[in-house]
Amino acid sequence: MKPNTYRRMLAVVTTWLAVGTLLSAVTAQSPQAAPATAPVLTRPLPTEPDDYDVLAATGDWIWASLPSDSHEHSSLSKDGGRTWTHHVQMPSEGGWYAAGAGRLAFFGTDEDAFSGPAYFYPTELTSSGWGEFWKISVMGTKATLSTDLHLARAGQSSTTATFSALPKKLKNPSHTYAFTADSAHLVRITTTAGSADYASVFDVRTAKSLGRITLPRTSQHQVSGSALYSLTATKAGLNLCRQPLPSGSATCSTVVAGDQRKAAATLYQFGANAIVRTRSSTSPLLVAPDGTVTPVRLPAGTATWKRDGTGDPRRPLLRTEDADGTPHHVRVAADGSVSEYLKVKQVPMQVNDLTLAPTRVFATLWTWQPERFTGGWGPLPQQWALDDGSIGPATTSPLDVRRVSGSRWIVQDSSDRQYLYDAGRKGARVGDVYDLSGPYLLHEKSVTLISGRTVATKRAEAIFGSLVAEHVDTPKGQQGYWAAMRNLADPSMRPVTVKVSPDSRLFSYLRLWGDWLGSTVEPGSLRLVNWRTGKVLNRVADLVHLGDGFAVLSDDNYRLSILNLTSGKTTVLEKGSRSLEFSAYGNRLAYHDGTRLIVRTVPGSGRPRLLGVLTSGKTTKKSPWKAAIDLTKPLAAGTIVIRDAKGRVVRTLATAASDTGSLRGISWSGRDTTGRQLKGRFTWELVAAATDGSGYAVAVTGDGAARGTITAG
Repeated sequence: MKPNTYRRMLAVVTTWLAVGTLLSAVTAQSPQAAPATAPVLTRPLPTEPDDYDVLAATGDWIWASLPSDSHEHSSLSKDGGRTWTHHVQMPSEGGWYAAGAGRLAFFGTDEDAFSGPAYFYPTELTSSGWGEFWKISVMGTKATLSTDLHLARAGQSSTTATFSALPKKLKNPSHTYAFTADSAHLVRITTTAGSADYASVFDVRTAKSLGRITLPRTSQHQVSGSALYSLTATKAGLNLCRQPLPSGSATCSTVVAGDQRKAAATLYQFGANAIVRTRSSTSPLLVAPDGTVTPVRLPAGTATWKRDGTGDPRRPLLRTEDADGTPHHVRVAADGSVSEYLKVKQVPMQVNDLTLAPTRVFATLWTWQPERFTGGWGPLPQQWALDDGSIGPATTSPLDVRRVSGSRWIVQDSSDRQYLYDAGRKGARVGDVYDLSGPYLLHEKSVTLISGRTVATKRAEAIFGSLVAEHVDTPKGQQGYWAAMRNLADPSMRPVTVKVSPDSRLFSYLRLWGDWLGSTVEPGSLRLVNWRTGKVLNRVADLVHLGDGFAVLSDDNYRLSILNLTSGKTTVLEKGSRSLEFSAYGNRLAYHDGTRLIVRTVPGSGRPRLLGVLTSGKTTKKSPWKAAIDLTKPLAAGTIVIRDAKGRVVRTLATAASDTGSLRGISWSGRDTTGRQLKGRFTWELVAAATDGSGYAVAVTGDGAARGTITAG
């Protein structure tokens, strides 16, 4: 191409682009209004069963720890669960529970660390002393046995339990102990590897051994009521035998006929009634006192079941669980049907923390997960998809997101190590991070780029993109805590010094958004300063967050409110909102009121600001200029205009719409629109509007274009 032809073409292209840029600039002053956004979005919090523990039962009495009970109290129903009396005693810490023959007792440790039995209901019985170094072996309603066979008895002095001698040369004998329901007798059950097991009976009142009983060989022996029950699996069938105590002839009945030696059955004895679990039957089997066997009809959808509490209730009590974890507490009738005697309510899960991102809300919920955590309770990471009109359903989050800036996240793993993520892709590990804003990370007293390069070391206290507030010495003749504002991306900007607090020390973190700095200067008192104009706002509250034209405050009860920095008007948020579980991003707030997740849109007062650009600033034939640009708001599709030193447009690059305000995949090879390789110093300018209609992108200071420089060649 001839030089004069190139110049004419370049002039035409430049004129056409200049007109387009001028039209863009005009449009930037009055952007087209964005579609209306719902100011408040809500979604019910995930729920979980507010379950209760059945401690023990006897007859129609059910002793339980209900959700409404305090730590020191429990509840008792005397009519099978229809009505309840609250504030029944229970141990302050830990505890064993016993119910039988119309009495209740527990063994626990009190607030003074003294352990011992309490035979407390329906009348309180005095107990003989419990030795300081005794350890409990088994609990009865009127007596308690220690592991070294010391026996503490209600209304009597303690004694030592002795039992009849066993046959000599037993193979691998193993002992367990149990009381009858009325604690009249203590039974030592001895299982062996031989042909028989044994029961040795001790009279609790007289402290005398009453002899030895030979039992069928099995691992399934249980004392309930005034008898000992044994479940045996033989070639002929699965049999349940009842041995009266302290003596008498045993009676047996067949539960399941046929060879049951590999049945792996389990016995649950409830007074005179038994429930048997077998591998061959999907339903439990109810065995009546007369030996009648009836399949139990569990609630539809039951996935698992187990015994509910100990003792000798009139009817067997079971706890079933659906596939989704919903529990049911049921009573088994004589015909095998079940009835739910006290329904479990669903309650919202406890929210431990929230992190708001442009398109999602992350949370850590605290919930009962015994399958995952030894203590039962543990964290459950959750997330909700977010758009202009709704909050999606809660789903499990694979990541524990702690901080967000556009598409950039700080994610913490199970070992408390933190990693950078960008657009969902894992990056480098980082040290302790106090804040993330665009490509900048605030550490203790320093600022780094996400690449790891340190860009500020002078006592950095807060960042907003490339703006940093650094603690400086108090000017001569002044008092209080002072900070200097610098733009890390623009060394030509002179530092602006501002008084942050009348006190010489900060009571809480310094916060920064755009033109405003703020801090809680003392409990219940905050101070906000516009570092560009000098305007000061003081309020009786704690500062939780600074945003685009607003601040979020918290009162003495942690309830949230919003302060409009322009009008000075304060709006109190929903009852139940708490600053302890709160997050903000852009002009949105995420919090909850105890039952709902709430995302509130606060009208932003400014256009999208340029937080920072991660780039080498250079382009060559072999290495193009690449840039990752972060802004404060979601953006519509736009362009990057590249100009030479004389202001002539040499290239435009299209930028895609971004719902996070983060632009990626930007690249320039250093060639103009004709393909010619250029050299020299060039400037680039982002022309892209916010999707909320607030305007076109501007510099981090809020004035001037969002721009930077490129060196080509």
